[in-house]
Amino acid sequence: MARMTVKAIVLAAGFGTRMGELGHACPKGLFEIGDRKLMDPILDDLDRCPRIEEIVWVTNSRFVDDYDDWLLARDPDTEWRLIDDGVAEPEQRLGATGDLKLALDEIGPGPALVLGSDNLYTFRVTDAIGAMETSGASAVAVLEARTPEEMRAANCVELGADGRIVRMVEKPAEPFSRLFVPPVYGYSARALSMVDEYLDSGGDPDAPGHFCAWLCDRVPVWAWLPPDGRRLDVGTPEGLERARSEASGG
Repeated sequence: MARMTVKAIVLAAGFGTRMGELGHACPKGLFEIGDRKLMDPILDDLDRCPRIEEIVWVTNSRFVDDYDDWLLARDPDTEWRLIDDGVAEPEQRLGATGDLKLALDEIGPGPALVLGSDNLYTFRVTDAIGAMETSGASAVAVLEARTPEEMRAANCVELGADGRIVRMVEKPAEPFSRLFVPPVYGYSARALSMVDEYLDSGGDPDAPGHFCAWLCDRVPVWAWLPPDGRRLDVGTPEGLERARSEASGG
């Protein structure tokens, strides 16, 4: 039986409003971390994975030239395309799920690995594809929060005995577990066909976790737990400082 292949969709249309002047001048995915860009490890992973058919980047009009220059300089072997969502100011942004819809409208139906653009991971995000293949449905990364700040900043999930996500709440007032889903989503074609329904029903288009939480109540979404998996959120000044400190051995 042929191994599953998917397209990768990287949602990189944020404006970095929490990052002040640095976020205005540079997209978060291209922040300098040591001698590399933040998104370099993710691109390396995607480009080396034979299960990735195409890499699709969605960004905004402010940063499209920055991403285009970076991708052209990196020159990945995997086919790629860059989509400009046409938004130039934060107040007009489509939100992560709005940008996901834009990508799906352009590339057509099929399963996809959907990623954010402001995180570093200790694991290969492309391993989620194997979890999708094993489950025969959607499979998303599930990590354990290690600090109170991480718990408050993320979502919260509960797993069934079989490993299916039975409850997910985005930024709950009172976390009910230490488990959360970072923006590493292996979505089946069936799940992605429901993006329009989610948005048409008034679903929050901003944080991508809102769509995942909504989806878990309607179709099977399985947890993929990378061994000793960790992520570092670089979407805040504090996160960027920690990432740079770790990269320098501090």
